[in-house]
Amino acid sequence: MNDQTELPLGEIDGALLADHIGDLDPPPEKWAATLASLVDHLADFYRRNGRNDEAAIGEAQKVVALLAHDFGGRPIYLPRGDRLQQALVARQIYLLHNGRNVEELAERFGYTVRHVQRVYAEQRSIETRKRQSQLF
Repeated sequence: MNDQTELPLGEIDGALLADHIGDLDPPPEKWAATLASLVDHLADFYRRNGRNDEAAIGEAQKVVALLAHDFGGRPIYLPRGDRLQQALVARQIYLLHNGRNVEELAERFGYTVRHVQRVYAEQRSIETRKRQSQLF
Protein backbone atom coordinates (compact mmCIF):
# COMPACT_ATOMS: atom_id res chain seq x y z
CA MET A 1 0.00 0.00 0.00
CA ASN A 2 1.34 3.42 -0.94
CA ASP A 3 0.62 6.20 1.56
CA GLN A 4 2.06 8.90 -0.69
CA THR A 5 -0.45 11.24 -2.26
CA GLU A 6 0.21 13.02 -5.52
CA LEU A 7 -0.11 16.75 -5.38
CA PRO A 8 -2.71 18.08 -7.82
CA LEU A 9 -0.27 20.32 -9.68
CA GLY A 10 -1.54 19.59 -13.14
CA GLU A 11 0.57 20.43 -16.13
CA ILE A 12 2.77 23.48 -16.02
CA ASP A 13 2.22 25.76 -18.98
CA GLY A 14 5.79 26.36 -20.19
CA ALA A 15 4.80 29.31 -22.39
CA LEU A 16 2.99 31.01 -19.50
CA LEU A 17 5.95 30.39 -17.21
CA ALA A 18 8.36 31.80 -19.80
CA ASP A 19 6.17 34.90 -20.20
CA HIS A 20 6.36 35.63 -16.47
CA ILE A 21 9.82 34.40 -15.48
CA GLY A 22 11.12 37.98 -15.77
CA ASP A 23 8.63 39.02 -13.08
CA LEU A 24 10.98 37.39 -10.56
CA ASP A 25 13.81 39.77 -11.43
CA PRO A 26 14.18 43.02 -9.53
CA PRO A 27 12.98 46.10 -11.41
CA PRO A 28 15.50 47.76 -13.75
CA GLU A 29 16.03 50.70 -11.43
CA LYS A 30 17.77 48.25 -9.07
CA TRP A 31 20.37 47.06 -11.60
CA ALA A 32 20.38 49.16 -14.79
CA ALA A 33 22.91 51.73 -13.54
CA THR A 34 25.29 48.98 -12.38
CA LEU A 35 25.01 47.19 -15.71
CA ALA A 36 25.67 50.43 -17.61
CA SER A 37 28.64 51.19 -15.38
CA LEU A 38 30.15 47.74 -15.98
CA VAL A 39 29.82 48.08 -19.75
CA ASP A 40 31.24 51.63 -19.65
CA HIS A 41 34.25 50.69 -17.50
CA LEU A 42 35.09 47.68 -19.62
CA ALA A 43 34.64 49.56 -22.89
CA ASP A 44 36.98 52.29 -21.58
CA PHE A 45 39.51 49.61 -20.69
CA TYR A 46 39.37 48.10 -24.17
CA ARG A 47 39.67 51.57 -25.78
CA ARG A 48 42.76 52.34 -23.71
CA ASN A 49 44.20 49.07 -24.95
CA GLY A 50 43.81 49.92 -28.61
CA ARG A 51 40.32 48.79 -29.59
CA ASN A 52 38.09 51.09 -31.61
CA ASP A 53 34.72 52.16 -30.14
CA GLU A 54 32.66 49.44 -31.78
CA ALA A 55 35.05 46.65 -30.83
CA ALA A 56 35.46 48.01 -27.29
CA ILE A 57 31.72 48.14 -26.71
CA GLY A 58 31.21 44.69 -28.24
CA GLU A 59 33.90 43.12 -26.05
CA ALA A 60 32.54 44.88 -22.96
CA GLN A 61 29.04 43.56 -23.64
CA LYS A 62 30.39 40.03 -24.11
CA VAL A 63 32.20 40.15 -20.76
CA VAL A 64 29.13 41.53 -18.97
CA ALA A 65 26.94 38.85 -20.58
CA LEU A 66 29.39 36.16 -19.43
CA LEU A 67 29.40 37.56 -15.89
CA ALA A 68 25.60 37.76 -15.90
CA HIS A 69 25.37 34.17 -17.09
CA ASP A 70 27.66 32.89 -14.34
CA PHE A 71 26.76 35.27 -11.48
CA GLY A 72 23.44 36.85 -12.49
CA GLY A 73 20.88 37.16 -9.73
CA ARG A 74 23.44 36.60 -6.97
CA PRO A 75 25.21 39.19 -4.87
CA ILE A 76 28.98 39.01 -5.25
CA TYR A 77 31.70 40.64 -3.23
CA LEU A 78 34.90 41.97 -4.77
CA PRO A 79 37.65 43.11 -2.43
CA ARG A 80 39.51 46.36 -2.99
CA GLY A 81 43.05 47.62 -2.58
CA ASP A 82 45.71 45.31 -1.18
CA ARG A 83 43.31 42.43 -0.63
CA LEU A 84 42.26 42.51 -4.28
CA GLN A 85 45.89 42.59 -5.41
CA GLN A 86 46.77 39.66 -3.14
CA ALA A 87 43.83 37.63 -4.43
CA LEU A 88 44.72 38.35 -8.06
CA VAL A 89 48.36 37.35 -7.50
CA ALA A 90 47.25 34.18 -5.72
CA ARG A 91 45.05 33.24 -8.66
CA GLN A 92 47.85 34.03 -11.10
CA ILE A 93 50.21 31.74 -9.15
CA TYR A 94 47.63 28.96 -9.28
CA LEU A 95 47.07 29.34 -13.01
CA LEU A 96 50.79 29.53 -13.84
CA HIS A 97 51.85 26.68 -11.52
CA ASN A 98 52.88 23.57 -13.42
CA GLY A 99 54.47 21.53 -10.63
CA ARG A 100 58.01 22.31 -11.77
CA ASN A 101 58.15 26.10 -11.53
CA VAL A 102 57.63 26.83 -7.83
CA GLU A 103 61.05 28.44 -7.43
CA GLU A 104 60.51 30.57 -10.55
CA LEU A 105 57.11 31.74 -9.25
CA ALA A 106 58.60 32.52 -5.83
CA GLU A 107 61.29 34.67 -7.43
CA ARG A 108 58.87 36.34 -9.83
CA PHE A 109 56.41 37.39 -7.12
CA GLY A 110 58.94 37.96 -4.31
CA TYR A 111 57.70 35.12 -2.12
CA THR A 112 59.38 32.15 -0.50
CA VAL A 113 58.96 28.73 -2.09
CA ARG A 114 56.91 27.66 0.93
CA HIS A 115 54.57 30.65 0.52
CA VAL A 116 53.99 29.82 -3.16
CA GLN A 117 53.22 26.21 -2.17
CA ARG A 118 50.76 27.45 0.46
CA VAL A 119 49.08 29.85 -2.00
CA TYR A 120 48.80 27.07 -4.57
CA ALA A 121 47.24 24.71 -2.00
CA GLU A 122 44.70 27.37 -0.96
CA GLN A 123 43.75 28.06 -4.57
CA ARG A 124 43.50 24.35 -5.35
CA SER A 125 41.15 23.99 -2.38
CA ILE A 126 38.99 26.84 -3.73
CA GLU A 127 38.92 25.17 -7.15
CA THR A 128 37.95 21.82 -5.62
CA ARG A 129 35.09 23.37 -3.61
CA LYS A 130 33.90 25.22 -6.72
CA ARG A 131 33.82 22.03 -8.77
CA GLN A 132 32.27 19.91 -6.04
CA SER A 133 29.42 22.39 -5.57
CA GLN A 134 28.47 21.72 -9.19
CA LEU A 135 27.96 18.06 -8.33
CA PHE A 136 25.12 18.75 -5.91
